[in-house]
Amino acid sequence: MAIVQNYAPSNYARVYDTNICSYIFTGTSYLQPNYSIYVEYYCNGIKIGQQKYYPTSTGIVYINPTSIYKNYLSPSNQLYDFSLSSTGVTICPNSLKSFFMVLYESYGTPPTNHNAFTTSSVYFYNGCQQFIDYQSTAGGGNLQWVMWGGGTGGFLTDVDQIYMDETDYMNLYFICATPINKIVYTFDQGGGGGGMNQNRAQNSRELTNQSLVKGDPNAVVKPPPTPTGNTLVETESVNISSYNMFYIPISMTRLRGIWSLPDNWHWFTVDLYYNTTKINQRSFTVYYTKRDCRYPNYQVSWINKHGGYDSMTWDKGNTVKNKIKRDTYKKSLFPNYNFQQAGELVHNIEVEEDITLTTSLLDDQTQSQLIQGMFQSPIIFVLQNINGVNYSSPYICVDTDVEYLQMLNDQSIYYICTLRPSNAKILQTF
Repeated sequence: MAIVQNYAPSNYARVYDTNICSYIFTGTSYLQPNYSIYVEYYCNGIKIGQQKYYPTSTGIVYINPTSIYKNYLSPSNQLYDFSLSSTGVTICPNSLKSFFMVLYESYGTPPTNHNAFTTSSVYFYNGCQQFIDYQSTAGGGNLQWVMWGGGTGGFLTDVDQIYMDETDYMNLYFICATPINKIVYTFDQGGGGGGMNQNRAQNSRELTNQSLVKGDPNAVVKPPPTPTGNTLVETESVNISSYNMFYIPISMTRLRGIWSLPDNWHWFTVDLYYNTTKINQRSFTVYYTKRDCRYPNYQVSWINKHGGYDSMTWDKGNTVKNKIKRDTYKKSLFPNYNFQQAGELVHNIEVEEDITLTTSLLDDQTQSQLIQGMFQSPIIFVLQNINGVNYSSPYICVDTDVEYLQMLNDQSIYYICTLRPSNAKILQTF
């Protein structure tokens, strides 16, 4: 007698994807008295829990361990693999972990465990559930986001391009299942005319392609940039050999600290290599854009549906609003009334902060899609600066109805969002 595994998730699985993270087992001794299947759960080799399951009339048991596993990954465990001060490739120990189960058939009087069965390890990471039609049509399932050989996998981002200036920060996330020993940056200095701008108009083909995919790492969002011939290639040596999630800080502040880079760069690409083999399927492209300095700029980062973090700077008409809440009580004024006595007194005042952010005008649909990811994210970080020190604070988006640019005849639009601190930012209290 034994336990038979009928179905298991792929080697890499999104911990919030309840559609495809279930296991199906058959216990062949199910006719024994007091029968059940006893399960032990392990994370990175350490036991984290146990549970008992009762099978169907034919001995079948359905197990979805994600409600347990997600407690050991961010954002549920609130250990975020996100920092804007990293100086090199950084591992994400809280975003991807190895899990397995040990199952026993339990039966008899009193019940005892028999016929141990150990599942293969599965790397669960903190991605969310994709919509079903995407899951059924996207080739490779979750493996399409894993870099497991030459020309495979995508970076963990909703888009493969972003707009940055010299002061912006961004971390580029990826899951690695193959050795990587260098990161190649290709800078294009162009022939004049400045960098790409996020107000740049796109043609109909690009809009059509993007409106159909929403998250496919292989989609051609916009034609890759054509080098002008005036390019600079820089290589950063790394030593990545473990199966894990990593991120690369790709801010110009860090890159200028490594190399002497051109001041008139238009765009640069990021690619991962092992010797001469390119590992990622599509390059990640950073376009230069100038920020509007008339308003305070807010750098916002958020966890996306693939388990990485996307970033964007909101640089138009951003405002801060203080919400004031007062608790009062009434008291009797007699018998000793005077003109300075108040019949209603304030016994508690709280002043909380909200921020309203506005983008530049957008007709680049990739940016529209990027912003949609922020509105839908469970955790958002806003870059703050106090006494010259950068730090990131958690915020929550309070908007519930957001228009998405997807029609070919849409004009340039802009987005407005309202964020409130996850930890109520009480400016004062009495």
